[in-house]
Amino acid sequence: MRAWPRTRAEAAAAGVAGSPRTGCDAAAMDAKPERRAHTLDPNPEAVVRTHVTVLGWLQILLGVLDLLIALAVFGVIAGFGLLAGLAGEPSLPIIGGVLGTLLGFLVVLTGLPNLLAGFGLLAHKNWARILALILAVLNLLKFPWGTALAVYTFWVLLDDETRRLFGRA
Repeated sequence: MRAWPRTRAEAAAAGVAGSPRTGCDAAAMDAKPERRAHTLDPNPEAVVRTHVTVLGWLQILLGVLDLLIALAVFGVIAGFGLLAGLAGEPSLPIIGGVLGTLLGFLVVLTGLPNLLAGFGLLAHKNWARILALILAVLNLLKFPWGTALAVYTFWVLLDDETRRLFGRA
């Protein structure tokens, strides 16, 4: 087995310095051996905790985005109904208000579970892991942000280290 070069000079002599394919990092090469070992071999549990924290905040962000979209949907549809009512059509404000409320409520129903899952993931609760996986299936339909979040959710939460973190080995 070939050892990794310890200095930039050894890396240059080996023909790997600065190559994007080898992943040589000049800062890591010049670092002290104790620090270099840490940069090359991170603690797997710390990496998993970081990914779960990022995923929790992304779930919260998607939930907040859904709530803002719900507010916008309600405002636009109800507003158009109100404007049509001012133009002389008496039934459109009622239809616009009801339709805006229903569509806004449906979007809120998809946003609140994302918020709940996000806060639960930040607290490393197992129910939040299960909820986030269920929501990931539904978030696949929310292209493009929900789809990207769903793929990241599957990648993070179905990993064996993550299962151990949540107590489901």
